[in-house]
Amino acid sequence: MRLPYAALLLGALACGSGGNRHPCSVASDCRTFSNYCGGCACDVLGTGDANPGCDAGTVSCVVDPCYGHTAACDATHHCVLQ
Repeated sequence: MRLPYAALLLGALACGSGGNRHPCSVASDCRTFSNYCGGCACDVLGTGDANPGCDAGTVSCVVDPCYGHTAACDATHHCVLQ
């Protein structure tokens, strides 16, 4: 199924951690992951975390979902997307 350009662009702008909170001490304990599974999302993971699996099929995104974002370690010592 092909999505219209606007849907692809909106999907590329949807970023989040998927609700997972990864512990950290410093920003280098965190990383971003461009997730193309079932949509375009930017996930934040710990550096030791494996890339998530996909059972929904991958999509093509107009823009890398993590473009312009970085992973950081917040004041509560969890990886967050900036």
